[in-house]
Amino acid sequence: MNSRLRGSEPSSSPASRAAGVYGWDILLESRVLHMPEADTTDYGALAAVYRHVGENFKVGVGYNFGRFSDDLRDLTLNDERVFLNMVGKF
Repeated sequence: MNSRLRGSEPSSSPASRAAGVYGWDILLESRVLHMPEADTTDYGALAAVYRHVGENFKVGVGYNFGRFSDDLRDLTLNDERVFLNMVGKF
């Protein structure tokens, strides 16, 4: 295990989703990253809108309002940005 990650305790992310309204989904999510070894706690939020394309695919765009990524290996704290997400369902 990477020593930089030891002690990281990501909390569960409360999320709200509005699904299937005329083929659109909306996601609102809050995030907390607590790292006791570094004596820091970072807070963030994420918002996204998805459009269903057929029955098995959706594409979305959103914004990460927090400085950290959901990839806990990435500790650069520079992840506030727009993102594109594509989801296939089987």
